Amino acid sequence: MSILQSIRNNATLTDLGVSAKKFKNKLLNYSAIHKEIPENYNPLPIDAVIDYNNNRYEGPQKHICFAPFNSLFFDVRGKVVVCNGNREYVVGDITKDTVKEIWEGDTINKLRQHLDNFDFSLGCSKCADAILSKNYDAAFARSYDSTPTVKSNPVRMEFEISGTCNLACLMCNGFLSSTYRKQIEKQEPYRDVYDESFIDQLEPYLPHLQFTKFSGGEPFLIELYYKIWERMAELNPNCPIHIQTNGLILNNKVKSALEKGKFHIGVSLDGASKENYEKIRMFGKFERVIENLEYFRDYCQRKKTLLNIPFTPTRYTAYEVPEFIRLANQFQATAFFNVVWEPHTLAIWTFDSPELKKLLAFYETQQFEKKTFIELKNHRQFESFKNQVRQWIVNAEVREKVYPEFSSLSNEELIEKLIVRMMEYDNGILANWFTGEVIPDPENHYRKKYREKIDKDPEVMRDTLIRMNTYETERIYLETNVFFHLH
Repeated sequence: MSILQSIRNNATLTDLGVSAKKFKNKLLNYSAIHKEIPENYNPLPIDAVIDYNNNRYEGPQKHICFAPFNSLFFDVRGKVVVCNGNREYVVGDITKDTVKEIWEGDTINKLRQHLDNFDFSLGCSKCADAILSKNYDAAFARSYDSTPTVKSNPVRMEFEISGTCNLACLMCNGFLSSTYRKQIEKQEPYRDVYDESFIDQLEPYLPHLQFTKFSGGEPFLIELYYKIWERMAELNPNCPIHIQTNGLILNNKVKSALEKGKFHIGVSLDGASKENYEKIRMFGKFERVIENLEYFRDYCQRKKTLLNIPFTPTRYTAYEVPEFIRLANQFQATAFFNVVWEPHTLAIWTFDSPELKKLLAFYETQQFEKKTFIELKNHRQFESFKNQVRQWIVNAEVREKVYPEFSSLSNEELIEKLIVRMMEYDNGILANWFTGEVIPDPENHYRKKYREKIDKDPEVMRDTLIRMNTYETERIYLETNVFFHLH
């Protein structure tokens, strides 16, 4: 028996370890409770912070979110953020700034200070919502707990450097999918802003990385990724590489690349049935992705890596959530629920409270196998999602109280109220989300956009205008400037 096994089998030592962990948790929570927060911060309620801390996989941590302390996320625009869940707070621009300047800059330090004071106001509203809703598995911050390292270099990097994609998903947009841009928006795809010089700039940081993630677009269609993976194989072969794919591209080139590294695979699956999957993932084939899932499952088992199947429930698939859990269990994959915030006409959170209560009642009737670690983990994901729905019911009941106030207004009056709020949100300056090009006369730009939608579908748009006036300003801004599909 090894020394380590002897220690594990020693009940006294085990009890001491548990006691030490409990003491550490109490100490960190005590520090949070008694932390003096300057008046210029707007912290979450301390009881919400404590509850979240106690529900982290390793218990309370030094930072409520490690993302700004250990991560950089390179997005399709060339902008650098610290987390996929916060695109609004940009810490740098790779076309203008070096990685070193971004990592050591005042902008990222400001975010670090805000989060260390439990203030999520710098674009971190999704995590704030998840924490307040007790939907802890939906908190982006939680994923960064896997690398709780604070060093002079980032220890994780995430890449979303191209919108090249073979699908046009209903909840997507022309910025993140070249096919959506061409087929739905009828425009030429946005150009890629990254080139091979970007790899040279990354090289000093690659040996220090403990985690990487590649998304798109579709990562297996992005040529620059293959070159980054080659460089990683030379400089840091043991670093985990997480791929977020739609699961439809699987050829010899892909298989060859996978064999050279330690790849964890995430296959996005936004429908548990052929009908809904192909309705949402335009140009996708359900049978093909299921067949490829079998290959990815076998690969991950052989490489001892993880297979993850994220699911993005929409109004079309709200009642398929339990079937998705069962499908993930079938493939021995961990499930994860993404929250659709925009477009509003697809989002579950925009249902009125009676529909949300009906949905929750349906979820309460569902039973799952809980024999294996994965089955238990997936059940926990389902329970977290139910907590989110419970919070959405509360939010919907608040909104419904003010519906009459807006229902009495004309369409033009509703539009003007929205425009006032958005002009305040972006300080009267509106720019293209991708290119940064300033759009002249934003008030009339918004007015024209809303009127065009009214002309196309007056009844749906009337209802949408009323509802949008009850939403948070950030939700309205993103809906209008990035998504605004109104399917």
